[in-house]
Amino acid sequence: MLTQTQWDEKSPFCPRCPFIGFFTYREFIEEKTNKVVKQFINCKFCGLYQELGKKPSLRWMVQCSKCQGYDWRFLNENKDCIGCKSKVEPKTNPLENPKHPFWELKLEILYRFREGSIPLANHLITHYPPNGGTICYYEGTNGSYLPYYGYLDEKLIYALGGVKRALRNLILFGLKHKIYLFLGLFYWKKIFKSFSEFIYVALHYYPQDVSKWCVSARELWRVGIESFGEQELWRLLCMVWQYDTAYRLRGLYLVKILDREALLQNPRKELKRALSELQAIEKEPSIAEKYKYAKKLLYLLCVPRIKKQLVKVVEKLDWEKIQPDKLDLWWMTWPRCKSVNFII
Repeated sequence: MLTQTQWDEKSPFCPRCPFIGFFTYREFIEEKTNKVVKQFINCKFCGLYQELGKKPSLRWMVQCSKCQGYDWRFLNENKDCIGCKSKVEPKTNPLENPKHPFWELKLEILYRFREGSIPLANHLITHYPPNGGTICYYEGTNGSYLPYYGYLDEKLIYALGGVKRALRNLILFGLKHKIYLFLGLFYWKKIFKSFSEFIYVALHYYPQDVSKWCVSARELWRVGIESFGEQELWRLLCMVWQYDTAYRLRGLYLVKILDREALLQNPRKELKRALSELQAIEKEPSIAEKYKYAKKLLYLLCVPRIKKQLVKVVEKLDWEKIQPDKLDLWWMTWPRCKSVNFII
């Protein structure tokens, strides 16, 4: 059913194809009263037709035998050509006919909307939903459109990757040489300050508009500001959450399977249980290895101060805002996600 929220968002892509350029939002206004009498969406590529508040239906392409013009009709709807009043003949919808001339027109539309590129895909168009955030559509295989949260800037992705590797190496060094990890508990302020300066130098060329982040990233940022102020390490966490789909989907699934009350009572035990459950459905050996290191880091929660800070953050979080939304669940389903057997 087409909801008012979907109508207000005005996504440029057909929810059935999904293609751009053939999909429109239309409304009929009565001249005398100046009131809207009908609001609907329709796609002239796949035939989708749906009125506001009603279920979708399909229309079929027809072509005039005289002027060769195309039009759309419901099944069993007998109408002549609007232009020359000649008879029309049914045709196969362009979506089901790869040889239809609309496919060439589609390529021209794609070229017009192409704005840039990232290492894996071509950026087609950016959409800003009314509730905040940014959704960018990229070109997938077979003419499909892949929606991502946030604009995937190539240089920003590489900068984040460098900082993530540095943090990973620092953690692995501490876990392999536990004496340094122990000493780090006494010099954590100096280590934290030095690494924060490193993060700032690496990422300050990429200023962020938090209002254009996804809901879960904005919620994490809000709680971080209230709890710690503008800390660079927390900024890194939120930026990775926003721009790294692999990390965000695993993080959202971890939140989904966590018991909030159990987390508040015994954070280490509950996180260890959830990480083990996530590790069991992981298919990437290199990432499965990281869960082992993550579970070792949970021993830090034996330090009362760290445990207290975590509980404080969990209490402030709006749990509903850091759950997987429709787009996240879409990416979690096979075959889009092949590295984790998410149980949705």
